[in-house]
Amino acid sequence: MDTTGVECFVKENNPKFFNALVKRLEYFNKDKSKEDIYKMAYNQMPKTAEVYKNIKLQYINGHFCYAHTTAGMYLINQNSVTITYTYSTKVIQDKSIGYTL
Repeated sequence: MDTTGVECFVKENNPKFFNALVKRLEYFNKDKSKEDIYKMAYNQMPKTAEVYKNIKLQYINGHFCYAHTTAGMYLINQNSVTITYTYSTKVIQDKSIGYTL
């Protein structure tokens, strides 16, 4: 089972959001190493997007981003080529944001 997500267009997905957080932490923690600064920055990232609480911080496709969670099953052959993908869908309808996923 592979968990993946649909990346959303929210301000938290903008690299400027994370870089501003890193710069602020570097300014106040000059004695810390760069690795510690980045650990603190990832720890201080909000767990959900400000505009919609179902958009959560996740590690998908090799990076951290804010996305809707989806789950699916991959069937892969010996050459790591995807043969089939079963997508478990659930319809999310929200009148406040006006879309269906």
